[in-house]
Amino acid sequence: MLEKDEVLKTQINQNMFPLEYHFWIQNYREDDINEVDFEYSIELENSTENFPVSYDVFDCETNQPIEFMNGKSEPLKLKKGEKEKRKFKLIMQWQELNVELAEELQIKLKINLSQTT
Repeated sequence: MLEKDEVLKTQINQNMFPLEYHFWIQNYREDDINEVDFEYSIELENSTENFPVSYDVFDCETNQPIEFMNGKSEPLKLKKGEKEKRKFKLIMQWQELNVELAEELQIKLKINLSQTT
């Protein structure tokens, strides 16, 4: 199950950065806990490269960055049988670019899940 902060739909400017967005992945809903292990990956997809924002994702428990390759993290795991919740934060930073800039940007945060045996 994925929980997240509110969707960010706003006009932004350079003075608003850095921005943080928090989301959680968990293997339970109330008292119902997953009965299988599963893997998930975090994927970030942006609508244009010509927007002056860079971003990083951090595991809030360890404060370590999540490494991405081609916009996708390595597989991460949640165990079956006991409640587990992982909290992450997406930090967006303003960066100066020497190109013609796009006027808007959409960043899609996707969680890809699969059961493991």
